[in-house]
Amino acid sequence: MPRGSSRTAEAVCFFRAVETAAPAATRALVDPWARHFLSPARRASVDACASAVGQMMYGRVRPIAWLHNFVVARHRFIDDALTLALDGGSRRLVVLGAGYDSRGHRFASALDQPALELDYGPTQAEKMRLVDQAPLPASNVTYLAVDFMRDSLRGVLATQGTVRRAFIVWEGVTMYLDEGAIRATLLDLRAAVDAGSELTCDWFSRPPRGLAALATGAASRSLALLGEPFRSSYAPAEARALLARCGWQVVDLADPPEMTRRVFGTKRQILPWCFVLRCVAV
Repeated sequence: MPRGSSRTAEAVCFFRAVETAAPAATRALVDPWARHFLSPARRASVDACASAVGQMMYGRVRPIAWLHNFVVARHRFIDDALTLALDGGSRRLVVLGAGYDSRGHRFASALDQPALELDYGPTQAEKMRLVDQAPLPASNVTYLAVDFMRDSLRGVLATQGTVRRAFIVWEGVTMYLDEGAIRATLLDLRAAVDAGSELTCDWFSRPPRGLAALATGAASRSLALLGEPFRSSYAPAEARALLARCGWQVVDLADPPEMTRRVFGTKRQILPWCFVLRCVAV
């Protein structure tokens, strides 16, 4: 995995923390533990952005607002899908490229098996250190170190036996992997879980020419400086076909307009070149 993944994980946590700090009438996501993974300076920034003046200024910077709204909408989409899966009988949470994800704590009471978190070793070690220091609710999380670009996910998951009735989160990862690593991960996942297990994942699609392409290029260059360059992009039909070849049937697809409708109504705009899929192992 890229060397800058802990910094990117903190940036994503920042967006979740800002949304959580917004007034109840307007916020679309509640993650009370996100701020505990932030540095003191970023925590102060969260409070500043959550103020009335801060919200106004923060929302007027369109690239930041779009990215913030996408991170929030993506996270909310997956939370809603996880809630439905738990209501339907899923009891095992698996988070790939977990970063500073808090679902193992937020949904702990609904899980009767340890949550599995797989991530790049150094990032995972930093998260475990922060978890030990934060007043998070009790949870049962098994941490497994993996490099999706180099390691066999099948070998790592084999230590857990067949992962049954699983709900798998693969959030904010595919765009940083090449197609070979994506395909290998999907195949290894399918081999490790039983039929009916679910997978949610988000994808970066090719933007049209013009301002969107320029903005994407700028974002890609910024992430490359953090050690996380974009390596892949897919149109929805291409992602659906790749998933099908690897044993996953898409049952829900939310493009930017659909994510906006479900999470925000018509009140906000999100990045126009990303989408989220929910799949079932067949």
